[in-house]
Amino acid sequence: AFLMDEPLSNLDAKLRNHLRAEISQLTRELGVTTVYVTHDQSEAMSLGDRVAVLRGGVLQQVGTPRAVYSLPSNVFVAAFIGTPRINLLRGLVRAPLDGAMTISLGKQFLRLPEPLSLDHQLLRVQQGREVIVGLRSEAVRIAKPAAARPGEVVLTGLVEHLEFQGHEVLVHFNTGSRPAVVPELEAPRPRPGRTTRRR
Repeated sequence: AFLMDEPLSNLDAKLRNHLRAEISQLTRELGVTTVYVTHDQSEAMSLGDRVAVLRGGVLQQVGTPRAVYSLPSNVFVAAFIGTPRINLLRGLVRAPLDGAMTISLGKQFLRLPEPLSLDHQLLRVQQGREVIVGLRSEAVRIAKPAAARPGEVVLTGLVEHLEFQGHEVLVHFNTGSRPAVVPELEAPRPRPGRTTRRR
């Protein structure tokens, strides 16, 4: 077995990316079990067959990179994995027996699409309690208010600023609950200070 403790941490980005690919190929060809310690989540996600997330020496979650990303076990794991960081919004569950289930986010409401998924149905027991809603940026699109598609959940937010990343532009929103960041993909580029909607 190999044990690698942050082997790429002191290298520049170009060399780090090159050696990351080399390490991946080498360990695959040799078929050797490798324990790779890193604080760089992109290294962990790209090199690992299984990823273990620790916080203060306490194991938070173990799983495939896809499982850790898609089904985080807690808020720490959700916030740690992913670039840009997941949008975490505090909300209050409203689950009347005879109406649509919603989550209030400050002055806005997320109406959950029907029919409710099993996960959404399980939220009914949280009636009146605070929950944290996690929105991955790739699951959100920016559009004009009237362009909602059937089944989409709509939030309105104020564009605070834009962050040019080369391959994408990150749009920083204030939803009234907590700031959020999403990539600008298909809509005309919003301007800071303008109100727009996310779906």
